[in-house]
Amino acid sequence: MRGVRGARCIRCRVRLCCCVCDVLPELTPPSPIHFIVDRVEERRTTNTGYMAKVALGAQWHVGPPARVPDGALLLFPGGSRRLTPEDRGRPLIVVDGTWRRAKQYARRPPLLDLPLVTVDVSEPSRYRLREGRRPGRLCTLEALARALGDLGDAVAEEALMDVLDVFTVRIQELRAGRAPMLAPTMSPP
Repeated sequence: MRGVRGARCIRCRVRLCCCVCDVLPELTPPSPIHFIVDRVEERRTTNTGYMAKVALGAQWHVGPPARVPDGALLLFPGGSRRLTPEDRGRPLIVVDGTWRRAKQYARRPPLLDLPLVTVDVSEPSRYRLREGRRPGRLCTLEALARALGDLGDAVAEEALMDVLDVFTVRIQELRAGRAPMLAPTMSPP
């Protein structure tokens, strides 16, 4: 797959030199996950939502949705309440885009009618590639990891945070002009 800045991995969509497939787990989320993705965000080389989609086997929809699953919750900053283990099993809608575009999606039907839920943002973000303009802004992968933790799946939360940490380091190494340190794909003879 070719991206704006070079070849990308077919599975994780990250630039080949920074591919995270070696650390990308296969997880079963406690709730069905549905991504609503802005067209611009989908093409970004620093998009973290697709990595979460692959790890969780989530649904991926580009552009505004026509409908959403019954009983769905919308993961969004400033939601009226935090996710809890009692929300397990309810579909979770995650908007993947810039903050401005995500707000536009959330203010239109059918997302407009969904209950808004949020995650704890008291800890600073570990994503250091793009920064939100306000404190408490998380990248998609990090917000989803924290949401899974709130749903009671600490193993999935930590696994996704580990992917985020590896991805961030590899992209930073690339930007600094160093070849990212990839894990070996084959064991030595």
